[in-house]
Amino acid sequence: MQWLKLWAVFVILLSGCGGSSSSKRVPVASGATIEFYAVSSAAGPGTRAVVDPSTKSTLHLVLPAITDTADVATVSKFDMEHPSSSSHVPSTFEPALEVILNPTGASKMKAATTPPVHSRIAILINGKVVSAPSIMGTIGGTFILTGDSHSPLYLKSISAVTGMP
Repeated sequence: MQWLKLWAVFVILLSGCGGSSSSKRVPVASGATIEFYAVSSAAGPGTRAVVDPSTKSTLHLVLPAITDTADVATVSKFDMEHPSSSSHVPSTFEPALEVILNPTGASKMKAATTPPVHSRIAILINGKVVSAPSIMGTIGGTFILTGDSHSPLYLKSISAVTGMP
């Protein structure tokens, strides 16, 4: 599956992890947008076709969005550590985006991802798909988006939504 490749962007659900405690949480930057859509397996009424930049395949977004910028309380850009399994190899770090939804957004996201049926969700920043992961568990009010640290779209998107370089 394409979404499992290292360069694919995916969502990591937080289960009480502090992940970004040292980063600054801010509202979505002025002029930036972030939207979350359910993805349909086929085109139909109430869907919009977009291209997944990772796979170049067509995604069919279910309209309206599950949540959008108005449902986001804060975002935070930080470097997520991936510890090495060897004491001789240093940990690696990748840029990540923590998203904290407000209570309304959290409720919408939880309802849309419960029960998780291995469906997909598309994450758009400033109108461009930056991720379309498979949903493996219920998503609540806090989650982390990670991706390819070599992808200009991913890096530019995180900076745009946080207002941080």
